[in-house]
Amino acid sequence: MKRYGAWSNPTKSESRTSGNPHLRAQCLIAGSPQKQAKDMAAADLSEFETRLLKWLAASDFEEVPWSTKRAAEAFKVEEKSVYEALSALTVKVPHNIQIYYEDSAIRIVASDEF
Repeated sequence: MKRYGAWSNPTKSESRTSGNPHLRAQCLIAGSPQKQAKDMAAADLSEFETRLLKWLAASDFEEVPWSTKRAAEAFKVEEKSVYEALSALTVKVPHNIQIYYEDSAIRIVASDEF
C-alpha cells in the first residue's frame, strides 16, 4: 500500500529539534508534543470512529474505490453516520487518515497506529 502525505516526512517540530540535542532532550524528557496531541485525539474518538478507523486501516481503499453505502451496511448504521465519522476522523486524527479523489472515485488511506 502506498503512503501519501506527511506520514513519511518529519514534522516541522521534529526537523527543528533533530539538529539541536538540547531541544531533543527536552522533548524526550517532557514527552513529544506530537505524541501527546495524538494520544489526546485518539482518546477523543467515539467507539464508532475507532471501529471505522481500524476498518479503514485494515482495508485497501486505494485500489478498491470507497463506498459509503457499503460501509454503512457493514456497520449497520445510516450513511449519514459514516459521513460524520469520516469528517470527525479528519479533524481528530488528521495524520492518520487521507481522503482523496482519483480515477472518478474516492480513495482513503488510514493508519490506526498512534
